[in-house]
This record gives sequence, C-alpha cells and structure tokens, in this order.
Amino acid sequence: MDNRQEQKERREWGEWLGSFIVRYRIALAVLFIGLSLLAGLGIQKITMTSSITEWFSEGSSVSTDRDRFENEFKKGERVALLVTGEDVFSHDMLNMIDRLGERLVKNVPFADRVESITTVEYSRAEGDEVITEELIPDTIPRAAQELEVFRDIALSDKLIAGRLVSMDSTETWVVIELLPFPKKWQGEYDNPPYFLVGEAIEKLLQGDDFLNYDIKAAGTPILNHDELVATSHETTRLVLYASIVAVILLIIFLRTWRGVVVPLLVTALSIAVVYGIYGHLGVEINAFLFNVPVFLAVAVTISYSIHLFNYFNEELSIHGDRKKAVIGAVRLGASPLLFSVLTTAAALASFVSVGLVPLRWLGLTGALVVLVVYVLSLLLTAVFLSFGKNQMQRKETEVHSSDGRLSRLGRWAYSRAPWVVAGFACLIGLFFIGITRFEVNLNLDQTYGFRVDYINRLREVAHSEVGSFSSYDITFDLHKQDATKAPELLRRFDRFVEKIDELSNTKRSTTMLPFLKQMNRVLHHGQQQYYRVPDSRQLVAQVLFLYEMSGGDELSNWINDDYSILRLQVETSTMDARKMVKGLEEIKALADRYMPEAEMSITGSMLETAIMNQYVAKGQIVSFLIALGVIGLLMIIILRSVRAGIIGLIPNVAPAVAIAGLMGFFGIPLDFITMTIVPMILGIAVDDTIHLMTHIKRIYTAGNSYIYSMEDSLRVVGHAMIMTSVVVVASFGIFGVSIFNMFRNLGIFMGIGLGTACASGLMMVPALSRWVSPFGKRR
Repeated sequence: MDNRQEQKERREWGEWLGSFIVRYRIALAVLFIGLSLLAGLGIQKITMTSSITEWFSEGSSVSTDRDRFENEFKKGERVALLVTGEDVFSHDMLNMIDRLGERLVKNVPFADRVESITTVEYSRAEGDEVITEELIPDTIPRAAQELEVFRDIALSDKLIAGRLVSMDSTETWVVIELLPFPKKWQGEYDNPPYFLVGEAIEKLLQGDDFLNYDIKAAGTPILNHDELVATSHETTRLVLYASIVAVILLIIFLRTWRGVVVPLLVTALSIAVVYGIYGHLGVEINAFLFNVPVFLAVAVTISYSIHLFNYFNEELSIHGDRKKAVIGAVRLGASPLLFSVLTTAAALASFVSVGLVPLRWLGLTGALVVLVVYVLSLLLTAVFLSFGKNQMQRKETEVHSSDGRLSRLGRWAYSRAPWVVAGFACLIGLFFIGITRFEVNLNLDQTYGFRVDYINRLREVAHSEVGSFSSYDITFDLHKQDATKAPELLRRFDRFVEKIDELSNTKRSTTMLPFLKQMNRVLHHGQQQYYRVPDSRQLVAQVLFLYEMSGGDELSNWINDDYSILRLQVETSTMDARKMVKGLEEIKALADRYMPEAEMSITGSMLETAIMNQYVAKGQIVSFLIALGVIGLLMIIILRSVRAGIIGLIPNVAPAVAIAGLMGFFGIPLDFITMTIVPMILGIAVDDTIHLMTHIKRIYTAGNSYIYSMEDSLRVVGHAMIMTSVVVVASFGIFGVSIFNMFRNLGIFMGIGLGTACASGLMMVPALSRWVSPFGKRR
C-alpha cells in the first residue's frame, strides 16, 4: 500500500468517525457522560493505602521473610513517642508516662505492649534469689529521695540509660509494640491499619490529658498516616491552583469558553471513570501515587484538546461551517491521537517491569487514564464545537503572525541543519556529564524537605539522644533446637552486633545479649567482669532459666520458643535508602564472617525502603528503554519509515536526557514522584511528535518539497505544540510553591522537559529531515 492510499484510508476512517459523532452528538454525549457518572459512583468505595509493606507482591522474598518473622515473634511495626521535660523522673512526669502507656494500650488499635521507664524491667539479687521487676512501682512515690534512687538505677543500667532515658533525664522514649497488621482488613475496618494507628495516637496526644506535654510521635505507621493526610491536602491545593492557571491560559489562547469547559470536563470525568471502576472492583489505590494519574490526565487532556481545537480552527477558517470543521478536525486528529495514545499507554505500561506493586498499578492506571482521556476528548470536543454560529472563510492570504514566524522557524532549522544538529549535540553531551552524577535515593530530607511540619518533627525525634527514626530486624535461624545456647556462637553474634553498631546509619541495636550478660553479672554478685556471655552451654541455659523464673518476660522478644532463632533490632537515625543499600552489603559480608552456619533474614521498613531503591534504580532504566523501544517501533509502523521513526524519537529522548543531566548536576535524587516526570512528558512529546511527523508526511506525499512541508507543518501543528507546552509548563509551574520538595521538583522538571521536547521537535525534526529525507527523495 503506497502512502497516498494509506492516508486516504485514514482520512476516510476519521471522516466517518467525525460524521458519526456529529450526527449522534446529543445521544453520544448523554451516553458517555451517563456511563462516566455511573462509573464515578464507585469513588465512594475506593480504599487507599500507603504502607511500605504493601509495595511488594505476595510470594516475593521480602514478603516471605516478613511473614516468617511475624509468625515467629508475633511482632509487627512499632510506634514510639519522644517525651521531653525538665526532669522525666519527677512525680508528675512519671505519673503522666504511666497514664500514657495505659491509654496507648487501651486506645491504639493493634497495640500489643508498651515499654517505658515506668514498665521497664531490671534484675537484682537478694541473697541467693534473683528478682526481676519493673523499675517504677505501681504506686509512684512523691518523695524526691525515692525518685533519685530510680534515677540512679536507670542511669547505671545499660538497658535503660541512653535507650529509654537520656543521661540528663530530660528525654524518655515510650515504645508501642504493635501486632502484625491483617492482610485482608477491608470489610472489618474503614481505613488501613496504619492509618487507624496514626489517627488514634494523634487524637490521644491532642486530648486534654497530654496536650500540654512535649510529646512527639515517630515510626513508620506515623509517617504513613501523616504522609497521607499532608499529601492529600497539598495535592488538592496544587491541582486547584494549576487548574486556575490552565483556565486563564486556555481562555487567552483558544478564546472560547469551550476551550476551558472541555479540558476540565474531560479531566474530571476521566479520573472519575478510572477511580470509580477501581472502587467498584475493590482495587486499592496507593495514597502516595494516587495524584500522579490526576497530573497525567491534566497534561494529556490539555495536549489532546489543543491539537483538536487547532485542527478545528484551521478547518473552520477554510470551510466556515462548524459541522464540517468538526468532521475535518476529527479526520485530521483521530488517527494521530490514537497512535499517540497507544505509544503513551505502552510507555506507561512499561512500569510493570519495575517489580513494585504500586508502580505496576501506576503504569496500568496511567495507561487506562490516557485511553479514557482519548475517547472523551474526541467525543466531547467534537460535540461542544459542533454547536454555535458559522463564520466567514479565511482568505488564502490571511495568516496569523505567529504562524508566519513558525513557518520561518521551520525554514531556518531546515536550511541550517548542520548548526542546529551540532548545537543540539553539544547540549546533549553536556547533559550526559550530569547523568554520570545522577543517583537514585529515597531520602526523607531530599524528597520531602524541611518545610513539612511532620518531617521536621521526625527529624527532631531522630536526632534526639534516645529517639530514632525507624528500625529493621536481622534474624539468624540455626534450624536446630537450643542451638542459640552455645557460648561460642553467642560470642560471635556479639561481635557481629558490635560491627552493626559501627555502621553509619545505626543509632543503636537491641538483642538478648544485654539481658544474658546482666543476669550473669547478677548471679556473680554484681561483679563487672562477669558482664559477658556465660562460659558454658550449661551456664547459658541456667542463666536463661533463672531470668524467666525471676519474672522476666523480655527474652521472648529476642529469641524464639525453641531457642533456634536470634533476633537483632537496629534503630536508624534517618531514612536514607542509599546508605541502607550500602549497609546491606556490609551486613551480608559480616553475617558470612561471623554467623556462616545460620540463615540470615532482614525485615522492616528500612530494609524494604532500600530494596525499593534498588527496584527503582533498575526499573527506571528498564522501563525507559522498553518505552523508547515501543515508541520507536510504533512510530516506524505508523509513519511507514524507519528513518522517520528514528527522527521522531529525538523529541522523546531529549527531555529524559536533559532532566537526568540537570538532576545529576544539582544533586537531586530520583524518587517516586520525580520518576513519573518522564512518562508524563512522553505522553505529551509523543503526541506532538506524531502530529508533526504525520502532517509533514501528508504535505510531502501530496507532491510538495520538504522545506514547504516543514513550513506548513510548523504553521499548523507548531502553534498547538507551543500552546500545549506553555499551558502545561505554567500549570505545573505552580507546583513550585509547594512545601514538598518532590512536588516542587515535579513542577520545575516538567517545565524543563516539555521545553526541551518542544524545542527539539520544532528544530531537530526539520534539521534531521534535511539530512535523512524520511519520506523519500528530497525535492
């Protein structure tokens, strides 16, 4: 099939579709809006989640290790409170901490136990008897002398000093151990378990009993809860501001109320349809990423609408009849838009390769949103534009001044191809230098920033003497009953723990060893040289038995029932995935050195963050290469030319290179928000490129020269490309006022990426077309 026959069939298909929409416009509009609203009813049924543990699919090694840990130790996440005061050993503070612990157990869902200075154990010997009891009695004394005794004991005990209470007695740490969260919570609870925990603690701390005390909450469930609340509020604010900017610019550029109503209606209905369907089907929406499809819908709706309005205005100026202009706009725009939708959807679907559940969800959701936007844009734009008065036909000599400038730009880029290509190559080379400094790092400080209240609170807690940001657990399974009672093994485990404490991201660690050493010292009348692992297996067993008989119940948190698994909990001072990734390699090397006979497992939110970092680093590269491969292949098929397909890739590759290079130069790491910039830009760049390349092909195959084809294509399509870029860049530029670094970076790099895509499309396509003649010999 030759080019003319191919174009004829596309025009016939587009003309039939345009005629069909115009003929049945009222019925179609009512039908699709009705279906959209029906689907949108499911929005009230949607459930959101942002728990890190749900980022990994069932059956993955992360999920398997987590399940095994929870089953063995019956432990889930933990939440901690940093309590600050002049003297935490005063009667008032101890009373408050005791009440706080009781209320936490009673009011916080999934709370298992609370550890604080009022509940912590300490062991002592009375004659031949060993007694383990709580540091603070149930009835807290008022006498300062008695309270000083408790202070002296606490500050001399390695299990308490610097862990549960600061050395100056102004800080204390209250830890809430949570039971494992149920995997299937829908139906039993209205919100995800982590949200219920965070909500209950927030409500408790804001109550009259504790409002006047300095208490700061930390822990992964708290972070998840605060993140959901804050990002939901911030996203609503940003989308509202961005919509206002888009409305103003669309009015200026399109000069019709239809140019405002249609994009807004299409965006709203598209999100309602997709999220409504998810609500009906019970598909969970990730709270951290739920806004990305909204941003994507805004961007591609503006792009699709502007191109359709541009075609309509061009056709209306020729025919003067609105219905004919609508049919002409659909004829010219339906196929390029469809091809752009297919390539964009394929690019987004490549996120499936990342291996993280929410990113798979994001890829498939983004693809579905783009498809729905296409259908609604085509239908509603055609319906709205078909009503109204006809206008006078434009005379052949009437050309808008901006169109004339764009035509001259096309001629200039075509005639000065070597200089254009050389300049472009220099810029790309410069950006590649920045790419060598590019990194992936899910870092709390860089991703969120210091203008976010709850992030500052978490940082303050993490940098206090007794507080920490998060934790992870290391377990060693010996697969043999009583294997952990061997002194030689325990000494090697002790040396392993010492090495873990030296890692840069370690705040402190906790194991059963301090209990074992302390009990051994107690049995030897408090002699300091016996604060060590007992010398024989028999003595180890005796010490453990005496600890349990004396009333101690802490050991079950650190060693399993048959004494075959040892547990080490490591607390961290920050969330820096890159440090954790490096730490993982060191931990594995240390385990091979000190515990070679044991099977090591690592669990916890910090470990999961580090693994997500690895997935993102690898997945971003793989998904981008897949996206480019799919886009290039589809362009070759669509344009029926390998050379044209390769030229069409340039405006899609250039933004990614520019963004990665600048992020490298300015030390901005890739995170879950910034990694979505390139797919969104691809959605617009692909659309612009296909419209430009198909128009060039149509004009050239009609018997015109390449230089005329460039001039006419930039006159007709270039205007829409610039309008799209200006509207989207300005709208997302509003994100620069966000308190979150990730949203601010999104706005900045969307602008840079779209500007690069538009400039490379308007200049590189004409320049390269002169060199490679994509649609046949030059004439």
